[in-house]
Amino acid sequence: SFVGALASALCTWGSSTSVYGILIACRFILGVGVGGKYPLAATMRSETTADAHSHISTEVAKGFFWQTPGAIAPYVVGMILLGVFGEENHGANHMDATSIQFRLLLGIGAIPAFLVVILTWYQEPSTPESQEPELGGTVLKKQSSNPFTTAARHPELLRYLLGTGLSWFLYDILYYGVSLVQPKITDEVFGKNETLFQTCWQGVILNSTGLPAVVLAIYMLKPMGSKMLQQYGFLAIVAVCAVLALLLWADGNAGSGSDSSVDHPWVVFGFVCLLIFTLNWGVNVSTYVLPTEAFPPELKSTFFGLSSAAGKFGAVAGGYGFDPLIDSIGFSGMYAICGGLALVGIVLTHFLIEPKGTDSFCAGWNQDHADKYHMLPSPKECNEEPPTQPNQSNP
Repeated sequence: SFVGALASALCTWGSSTSVYGILIACRFILGVGVGGKYPLAATMRSETTADAHSHISTEVAKGFFWQTPGAIAPYVVGMILLGVFGEENHGANHMDATSIQFRLLLGIGAIPAFLVVILTWYQEPSTPESQEPELGGTVLKKQSSNPFTTAARHPELLRYLLGTGLSWFLYDILYYGVSLVQPKITDEVFGKNETLFQTCWQGVILNSTGLPAVVLAIYMLKPMGSKMLQQYGFLAIVAVCAVLALLLWADGNAGSGSDSSVDHPWVVFGFVCLLIFTLNWGVNVSTYVLPTEAFPPELKSTFFGLSSAAGKFGAVAGGYGFDPLIDSIGFSGMYAICGGLALVGIVLTHFLIEPKGTDSFCAGWNQDHADKYHMLPSPKECNEEPPTQPNQSNP
């Protein structure tokens, strides 16, 4: 990730065609790094929670919180760069300033990646490789198991994978599709004469609504459970998209390409903020947590990675599909389709996903499950029993 982010800033020189080719290659390298770290971070957190009283899924979700500040950061950095170079010093008439600005914007992304490298380097492994896991005082030999072979023997695991993967795919269509067309949405709401600086601060406001949403989702994860949180999250997206579709349809101007704004811009902008809130509330957290609950420990990181990869295909579909969709059927139609996709997400979550529990001690994968799938339970997840209270009647 560090190499890809830094190369995006330093190696993108030449003609416009070559710059795009180099940028694609650099972002591919970055994606390989992020794609590997993403499932490992969740799996490590779920298997190394030190406090036996901690709710494992909530601890996993806390690590995911930082994605939302990361989504806000590019807009903040853009505002700072525009303030330093001048709000009007960008575009084709200011090529030197624009070149420096976009390189700084991409290069700064290497800083958090470098910090992760340093922190991971000094992180102590949770379980020494020489130590065999124990269960009931007996040292057990770890059985090698190919995750796909295990899944082939147990079709229900493939069903869970289909559920976590498809729900993540649908969610990322919505999340990245809406995120990447945010400037177009704000143009539609406020008119197309906005400056780049104004577009940035509007992006900050929109994405900032996601911060309390993620905090609320983390707080509600334990009482609701991840599956119910995901279903209600999709349902909230359906409701807000339906309201936005009706508002913009009634306006009669949505997606028409005119330079005028909608009749009630702050009302529409408020519901767009509410949509960002709902996108960050339930499904944003549950898609990250459910793969750590639905699969046994020795399959967890692999199947989490596959679920996450399905989400990235959704991000590509949303990123490339929303612009022509808006041009074809307008914003009202786009939000109607988003609501329909969220409805499909509710159905998939209900029928295909079965988390194995959200308790603090085992997340459902106990010794019976370990015997069934011919593998060992994770010591941290499944071998620690809840602390017992002393019997007061028998001193």
